[in-house]
Amino acid sequence: MTEEESKKLGPLEKYKPAKTNYKKIVNYTWSWFKDIFIAFIIVLGLYTYVFQFSQIRGNSMYPTLEDGERVFVEKVTGWAGDFKRGDVITLKYPQDPDVSFVKRIIAFEDETISIRQGIVFVDGKPLREDYVKKTEPFDEMLPITVPKGYLFVMGDNRPASSDSRRWGFLPKAYAYGRVLFIFWPFNSIGALE
Repeated sequence: MTEEESKKLGPLEKYKPAKTNYKKIVNYTWSWFKDIFIAFIIVLGLYTYVFQFSQIRGNSMYPTLEDGERVFVEKVTGWAGDFKRGDVITLKYPQDPDVSFVKRIIAFEDETISIRQGIVFVDGKPLREDYVKKTEPFDEMLPITVPKGYLFVMGDNRPASSDSRRWGFLPKAYAYGRVLFIFWPFNSIGALE
C-alpha cells in the first residue's frame, strides 16, 4: 500500500486484517488429518501382523531373558510357521490363551523327547543347550512323541519354568512370534543367541 492510498483510508481501514482463506485452511488441515490417519493404519497393521514389543515378566527364561526386559518380537515367522529348534518364541498359554508366555522351542511334531538326569534328548540324541545354566539332575521325563500340529517348549531356567513338561504340548497355532532382540534396559541391548 502506498502512502497516498494510506491517506485516503480512514484510521480503522488502515489496520484491517487481510482476508482469511478458510478453504485453504480446511484443505491444509484435512491433508494433515489424512496423512496422520494413514500413518496410524500402517503402524497398526505392522504392529498386528509384523512386529510387537513385549515386556518379560518372571524368570522362566533366565539367563537369556530377565524380568522387566523389553524385547522386539517379529511375527512373520509365526504366521509363516517357519520356526527352528532353539528359537525363543512368544506364545499363547494353552490353559488361558489371553496370557502370553516366552519359551524356547525344543521339539517339533513327530519327534520323540525325553529328559534323563536333567539332559534333554530329542529322538535319542542329547540336545546341546548352551543357553541353559541351571538344570536339576533329578529332572526326568519318559520318552514321548510330539503329536502333529504341536510343539514342545521349555524355559531356559528349567527349575522355575512352567512349560510343556507341566501343561503339555503347545498347539502350533498358539506360537505367534519370535523374539529377536532386547531393547531395554540399555545395558542389556542385544540380539538373542
